Amino acid sequence: MPRKRRQPGPDDRVRALHMLVLAREAIAEFADIEEQEFHRRRVFQTSLAWYLQAIGEAASRVSDEARGRIPVCRGVRSSAHDTYSRTSTTG
Repeated sequence: MPRKRRQPGPDDRVRALHMLVLAREAIAEFADIEEQEFHRRRVFQTSLAWYLQAIGEAASRVSDEARGRIPVCRGVRSSAHDTYSRTSTTG
C-alpha cells in the first residue's frame, strides 16, 4: 500500500525532535548494558523494539520534502526492522 503524501509543516519539526529525543533516551537506557546481558534479557529487547517502533512511526509521518532533509528519516524503516530482526532471533 503506497504511503500517504503529507504536506510539509510544523509537525515535521515536532516529529524530528521526537525522534531525536527517543534516540537519545534509548542510547542512555542501554549505554551500560553489555551485549551478552542484552541478549539474555527479553525486557531489554522489548524496550529497544518499543523505541525503534516509536521512532519509525514518527518518521513515517514526516512529509516527503522534510524526509530528505532529516538524516534520521533516511532508511529508518529498514534499519529498525533489521535491528529488531537481529535482536528477536538471537538469544
